[in-house]
Amino acid sequence: MRVVVEFTHQNGRKRGRGRSAEPLLGELRTYEMRTPSGTYQVASLQGENLTHGPLAELYEVKLYCISPQGMHLRGMERVGPAGEERFVLQGWLITDVRDHHLGRSRHPLVGGPNLQEDAPCVLNGYTTVPG
Repeated sequence: MRVVVEFTHQNGRKRGRGRSAEPLLGELRTYEMRTPSGTYQVASLQGENLTHGPLAELYEVKLYCISPQGMHLRGMERVGPAGEERFVLQGWLITDVRDHHLGRSRHPLVGGPNLQEDAPCVLNGYTTVPG
């Protein structure tokens, strides 16, 4: 699925309103990673050049919220230099590339009529409160 991804956190800390990073454009893929310590769900954003590694990866990914405009995934992002990596909280606001207007200053999920990043969200009949 070709998507636009905007990050909700930077180094594990929530970004302030209007302080989003440059959105990334790529192919959204999910897979299961098996290690001796367990099995993990991973979301990967792959750029156009398939010989390079992914643009971003989200480990232990969970669907946080969904709306007609897109979805919000949450998980852990690997940061730091090789050998000193650590995992921090990260969220991806995802829009289908056909529905995203890169000229907008905000993601359609945030501030839209159906879903706001800081508002409760109904998912599978349960209300979640961001935090």
